Amino acid sequence: MDIYIRVNKSNAVEFISTTPLDQKEGLGLTREELELQGKFVPEIPEPNTPIGKRAIMMYNPDTNSIYYKYESVPLPVNKRMDLVEKAINDIILNTIKGEK
Repeated sequence: MDIYIRVNKSNAVEFISTTPLDQKEGLGLTREELELQGKFVPEIPEPNTPIGKRAIMMYNPDTNSIYYKYESVPLPVNKRMDLVEKAINDIILNTIKGEK
């Protein structure tokens, strides 16, 4: 089942429909009509978003596939503190395990 997407001029995905041709939940257009406005892709992979980044879904017209571009985003103070606390706890636990 193909997934319908629309992209902007930089090929960032702006719209997704997983049921574009469905009689009840579809977009009410034929495949040919939809292809005038967007693209059909076979699948949308899950992003692998690192901490402190956000995934931007992109379309590659050469391979007719989706990929992700990652941009840095500042973490809120409480999230940064949680990460620091987890790192310290991991160091302490690893030190304790190494002493046994």
